[in-house]
Amino acid sequence: MTALGISVGTTGLAISGALTGGPGERLETLRAPRGSDGAKSAVPDRGDALPPSDLPDADGRVWTSSDSAGKVVLPNFWATWRGPCRTGMPWFKQFQHEYRDSGFSVAAVSVDREGWGAVLPYVEELDPNDPVLLSQPSVNQTFFGDRIGLPATYVVRMDGTIHSRHVGSRPKSHFSRAIEDALAGPSDIS
Repeated sequence: MTALGISVGTTGLAISGALTGGPGERLETLRAPRGSDGAKSAVPDRGDALPPSDLPDADGRVWTSSDSAGKVVLPNFWATWRGPCRTGMPWFKQFQHEYRDSGFSVAAVSVDREGWGAVLPYVEELDPNDPVLLSQPSVNQTFFGDRIGLPATYVVRMDGTIHSRHVGSRPKSHFSRAIEDALAGPSDIS
């Protein structure tokens, strides 16, 4: 079963609570759950199998991570109020079109706390060719652990393991190389 997930790098934007924050708001660290021994809970990382996720689209349909079984999937966690997130969205639309016949899919997961009210106007403007989903507090807690950086884009292999993770702003060519590498085989890139 292919699963959607995310882990956190050392760059990017720290966000508090259940991914709260927005334009002009102070952003803080999201605290990870702690085990009985006080250690941070682990989040999925490169090479790990990803935990399952069920995320709603704007029509109320639930996208499950198993919907991407047998595909290379690019889960992109983003927010409408974050400039670098908005920059990458047209690239991912192009990648979806370019690599679709090779077994590639994009899952655009908004973390906007205002929900569909904030997301739908941007989605209507972009007219994406991939599912746009809304993250949930339980998904955020599972996948972000100690901190989240946005945008957070992950390339997941056909077998459901993380091929590579990309936190923060990156050039378009960086993503296309990662996608092509994941479609070609099991090697990792940074």
